[in-house]
Amino acid sequence: MSKRYDFRDRIPPLSSEEITRHKDFDALLQAFEGGRKPEAPVRRLRPWVVAAAAAAALLAGYLLWWPSPGTSYEQLAEAFFSSRPFIAPPLPELEPPSEVVTVNAEQGGVYEFSSGSRIVVPTAAFRDDKGRLVEGEIQLHFRELLDPVDFFLAGIPMGYDSAGTHYLLESAGMLEVYATQNGQRVSLAPDKELLVELVGRVLVPADQTEPPPYNVYYLDPAEGNWVYRGTNRTKWFGSASDADDEPEIQSLMQEREEQLQTLYRQKTEALEELERRVPPPPKPRAPQRADRNALVFELDLSEMQGADEELLAFKREFQGMLWQLAPGQNLSDQDLVAPDGSWDDMRLNPIDELEYELVLIDKEVERKVRVRPVLTGEDFDKAQQAFQSKMQTWQRQMEERQARIEQERAALEAEFAARQAALEKELDERIARLRAQGLDYAANRAIIQRKVLNTFRVTSLGIWNYDKPLSPILARNTVRFKDQHGRLLDNTQGWLVNKNLNTVNRFFVSAKGTPLIINEPEGEHLLWILTSENKIALLPPERFRTWFEAPERQPELVLTLVDEPLDSEADIRRILNL
Repeated sequence: MSKRYDFRDRIPPLSSEEITRHKDFDALLQAFEGGRKPEAPVRRLRPWVVAAAAAAALLAGYLLWWPSPGTSYEQLAEAFFSSRPFIAPPLPELEPPSEVVTVNAEQGGVYEFSSGSRIVVPTAAFRDDKGRLVEGEIQLHFRELLDPVDFFLAGIPMGYDSAGTHYLLESAGMLEVYATQNGQRVSLAPDKELLVELVGRVLVPADQTEPPPYNVYYLDPAEGNWVYRGTNRTKWFGSASDADDEPEIQSLMQEREEQLQTLYRQKTEALEELERRVPPPPKPRAPQRADRNALVFELDLSEMQGADEELLAFKREFQGMLWQLAPGQNLSDQDLVAPDGSWDDMRLNPIDELEYELVLIDKEVERKVRVRPVLTGEDFDKAQQAFQSKMQTWQRQMEERQARIEQERAALEAEFAARQAALEKELDERIARLRAQGLDYAANRAIIQRKVLNTFRVTSLGIWNYDKPLSPILARNTVRFKDQHGRLLDNTQGWLVNKNLNTVNRFFVSAKGTPLIINEPEGEHLLWILTSENKIALLPPERFRTWFEAPERQPELVLTLVDEPLDSEADIRRILNL
C-alpha cells in the first residue's frame, strides 16, 4: 500500500442542538454551589504553646509507663508488647521473604511455588480500595512459615486466647498471602476465595499412620488474636523419611516419594490445561470520548496493515470514529508531519484494549506514536450504551466459564485423589510385606518430621495457620537470666522451643523474675534471648534439661552470649541448631 497522508484537526463543531441541550446555567450553578463544603476556620497556635503541650505529653507518657516498685510481671509484659506492633519481626532485615508471581486479575490461574505448595486464583477476584474490580496484572505475594525459626524471624505470636484460657498453637504450616497492583494493596472480593494447598511439616512418631487433626486460624491484627475458622483437610505429602530403615524399605519409600511428586505435577499440569482449554471470552472494548485538548485526526483503515476485524467493524458502525494521541507522549502537531509534507505508508500495531502503535513511514524514516480510537457527540453516547450491554453479556459468560471450570476441576481433583490413594495403598502393602519378613524400623517410636498437604480456602488476604492448641501450662517457674559475664538480662524478649513441637513460645524478660511456661516436659528444650545489641544469649537443651530435672530448680539461669554477627537466616539456624 502506498498513499500520501496528512493530518488535520477533525473534531466537528458543536451543533446548535448540542449547545441548547447543555445550556441550563441555573442547574450548573446549583450543582457547583451544592458541591461546596464550608471551610474550617484556621486556628494559629504559637510555637511555645505547641512545645509546652508536646513536653507535657512526653512527661505524661514517661510517668504512665515507668514501672513502680510494685508493678507486676504481667503489667510489665503488657506494657512492653503493647508498645510494639502486634506482628514485630525482632530482626527486620532477616524477615522471611515472599515469593511473588504475576497474575492476570481478570483471568486468574493456578500457581505453584518452589516448595510444592500451590494456589488457585479465580477470575475477577480482586477489588481496589474503592471496591472497584481490579483489571490487568497484579502481584501475588505468597510467604510460607514452616518451623520455629520462621515464626521467630517473622515476629508472629503463637499464643491463642480462647474463653479466658491462653494456649500455644502448634503449627502444621503457616502462610501469608496478599496482592498488590502498582505498589498498592488490593483486597479479595467478598464473593471470591483462593484455594490453597500448603505443604507443611509435622512432628510425629515414626509409626503414625494418619496425620494428626489440625484447625484453621486467621490472624486478625486488629483484634490481636488468632480467629478460629474451622478444620482443614490434611493428608500426608510424600512418605516418612527415617534413616534407620533397612535399604529395601528406604528404596520403596523413595520410590513412593518420587511417584507422588510425579502425580502431583501431572495434577497441576491438568489444572493449568483446564484453564487454557476454557479460555475467557474477549472483553468488550470501552469507547473513548475525544479530548478537545488533544490532537485528533482521521485515518483511512481500508488498506492499513494491522487494522483488526473488531476495529474495522467498530469503524463501520461509527463512521465518525476519529483518532487521538494517547496521553503522556509530549508530542506536538509538527511531530506528526512527514519530512516532505506527507507520509508514504502507515501501519497499526495493537498494544492493549485501548491503544495502538501507529507507525508512520516516509522512505527510510519511521516514526512511532501511541494512538486511541475516539468518538464524539451522539456516536459516543450510542457506543457507551452498546458497551454496557456487551459488558453484561461478558460478565455472564465469565460466570458460566467459572462454573464450568469449577465443575471440571472437582472431577480432576476426585480423579487424582483416587489415583493417589491407589498408589499409596500398593506401596504400603509392599512395605508391609518387607516388614513382615523382619525388615522393620530400628526405632519405630522415634519422633520424625513428615510433610503434610493442607487444603483450605482463603476468604481474606492475610496470615493463615494450620494449628492445634497445646494443653495449658504444665510447669511454671520464675527465674532470672544472666549472661556468662554476670550481666542481668532485662526488658527484652525471649523464646522457648521444644524440638518435639512445631511452635515457639515468646515471653517477656524481666530482671525482677520471668515466669517460664513449659507446655510439654518431654523433648529437647532450647531457650534464647535477644539482647538490646541484637545478639543471642543461648541456653542449649542439655543445660535446660539439667536445670529442669534438678530436685530444686535454681532461680537463676546463666545463658551463653554468642558474640557472632546475625547477618542471615543461615546464621540464626546454625547458632540455634534448628
